[in-house]
This record gives sequence, C-alpha cells and structure tokens, in this order.
Amino acid sequence: MNLGMSAVANIQSTALADRNRISRLHGEHAILEARIKDIHRRAYGEWTDLDAVWSQFTEELEAHLTFEERELFDRFLREHPDEEGYIRTLAADHEEIRAAVERLGIDIQLHVVRAEAIDALLGELRQHAIWEAELFYPWLEEAVR
Repeated sequence: MNLGMSAVANIQSTALADRNRISRLHGEHAILEARIKDIHRRAYGEWTDLDAVWSQFTEELEAHLTFEERELFDRFLREHPDEEGYIRTLAADHEEIRAAVERLGIDIQLHVVRAEAIDALLGELRQHAIWEAELFYPWLEEAVR
C-alpha cells in the first residue's frame, strides 16, 4: 500500500504531536505543584497577585484534566478494556480535585484559606500523579513510539 508523501507526513506530524503532549503532561505536574506552592506562600504573607496566580493555576489544572478526559481516557480503554476500574478511579480523582479546588478558591476569595487545605490539595495532586505514572503515562509513551 502506497500512502503517499502527505499521508506519511501527517502520520509523522501526529506522532510528533503525541510525543509533545506526553512531554507536556509530565511537565504540567511539576508546574502545577510549583503553582500551588506559590499559592501557599502568597496566602501566608504575600497576598499580592494571589487572585491572578490562583486563576492561572485553576486554568492550567482544568486544561490538564480535561485533556486527559477528552483525549486519552477513551483511547486507553479501547486498548485496555479490562482497566475500566483504573480509568474510573482517575476520573473520580479528577472530580475530587475539582471539588477541592472549588472549596479552596472560595476560601481564597474570603481570605480564610488555611495551610492545611492547600497542603491537602497538594497531597491530592501528588497522589494523582503517582496513580497516572504507574500505568497511564507508560501506556501513553508506548502508544506513540
């Protein structure tokens, strides 16, 4: 079968885009952790620009979660239908993270945020990243080779 040059270029472009997405997903975990630490610091001393930092964090987090849900979960399940429970757990984690972010955002707006709430969200994000690193991201890396 002769794919033609444009089809080959399209396949190569798609593979490169997928590799870039994987790299981006890994990097986003570190960026999100750095942002939440910055939020912690600002909430306990430097309220300057806290709203802007919080908005940036929530936008980046939502983009990250939404990308995984819309672009990756179904793709993963097509290849690993026996791992539906794993994906359900990741999706439930996403909803728990969103709920924690919403509660924390309200506390920030009211200037009543507590260190424990920020630390709990950071812990939740770290645990979620570990869950993803165990099976989900290795599959994704293999899928784009």
